Amino acid sequence: MTASEALTTLANAADVSSQRASVISLVKSKQLNKVAGDLLFLQALDRLADSARDANQQDRLLAVATLERTAAVAKSLRSRVNQLLETAVSTPLVDLADLEDKHDRLYAAKSWRAVRGSWYPEFLAKVAVQEESAENVRAECLAGIVALSKDTDDAIETLRAAINRLEFETKKPGDSLARRLTRIFSALAKAISVSHKSVTPKTGRTLGRLIETTAKRIGRPETFPVKMELAVTVADLVHEIVRSEFSQSVDGRMYEPLMVLQEWFEYGDWKDLCESSEAMVRVNGDVRQALIIDVRHGVQNDYLRTAMVTVSGSPEAARFTCETLATTLSGISTHMKEWLVGAPARRRSLAAEESQERSVDEILGEVLLELERLRDATRVVTSHVLPDVSTVLPRSARGLTRLTGAAETIINKLDLALEYRSLQIRGRLGDEVEFSPTEHEFVADGPRTRRVKIVRPLVERVGRDGLRRVVRRARVEPVADRRS
Repeated sequence: MTASEALTTLANAADVSSQRASVISLVKSKQLNKVAGDLLFLQALDRLADSARDANQQDRLLAVATLERTAAVAKSLRSRVNQLLETAVSTPLVDLADLEDKHDRLYAAKSWRAVRGSWYPEFLAKVAVQEESAENVRAECLAGIVALSKDTDDAIETLRAAINRLEFETKKPGDSLARRLTRIFSALAKAISVSHKSVTPKTGRTLGRLIETTAKRIGRPETFPVKMELAVTVADLVHEIVRSEFSQSVDGRMYEPLMVLQEWFEYGDWKDLCESSEAMVRVNGDVRQALIIDVRHGVQNDYLRTAMVTVSGSPEAARFTCETLATTLSGISTHMKEWLVGAPARRRSLAAEESQERSVDEILGEVLLELERLRDATRVVTSHVLPDVSTVLPRSARGLTRLTGAAETIINKLDLALEYRSLQIRGRLGDEVEFSPTEHEFVADGPRTRRVKIVRPLVERVGRDGLRRVVRRARVEPVADRRS
């Protein structure tokens, strides 16, 4: 069939399936680039875009896949296809599993690069988790999830929601789960390695919780090679997460996924795995470097010491590493050397520590109050403003998404600092309470009443002894006496 004949067939195609067949025929005969600029071909693309917008759900997917297929072969069409997709795919697509052909699933998945709708991560996660055979489809979905998420923790949370819907009707569902998680985590590690997405302190805990809760629901793997392959893949994933933002490596909770997996192994098997697996050796190096950083800064990080035991395979191996650091690192204090080798810790004066940090609490108290306003504003923008902007001005929505993502990252990190100082808000705006001079201050001169209304909440710190100390008094205004 000549290019002219194939083009005529495409122009006369009665439905999306026929259009797809004609495009594939042009691709296989290497004639697609010859007709890419022809008016009939461009009109056929417009018809495909109309189907992507208005057809039934199955044909919408097939039309999107066919548009992406043409742009993948004819590079000159990429800009035009992107514009068509961005306009046509304004509402969510359905389950990609409805497409039987794996190539169609791959091309349809690639559409996130043009559309970048806020619903895409959930859509792609469902495909990434359910995909049975095509690893390139899974890899494309994971690349999209990571790219469209505000940070790595957000991407893992999106996956966790999809994985929670997994079911396996097999003789060994735990083995089936482990194999599926291995493929998912392998693709996720590759996506993270090229994404440069930020990592939050919660990332390790989120990943560990995903593995633990899913295995508890479906069952742990029974076959040793299956368990081992999953553990090695998780080690690779943890290494990529740490490598993408090494400042988070000093948080021992980043290694919680491996602590979860350690419980699935006999002591000797886990020790052999840590000593023989290159992935585990790399994570061991990450923990060792993190320990060096903390030790040089005088930080006794017990979480990291625990992580070292896990990734070393045994307490003895971890102790040897710590003792080696104690004897070879120059410029570290005596008490840090004692901590490394496991000598009893010297007690610090709690009163002195509180005295040094008390003034910081007042500043953090103001931050906590402002943080609540920032949290509420971010929630409103994400839930109500962004969906509307994404529909009307999708390009502008990208900047807004980056802004809310940055705000949420700041909120998460400040939450950790405030949690560390045990600061919390007590009372709500508008609450009426009994006036207390130690807890309240009036916002203006005027009459003083027994009952007052809170205008700005109180900030307090809960000490290690359980006692509460007011950091910032609540601002209040008088409430008129109510007489019956």
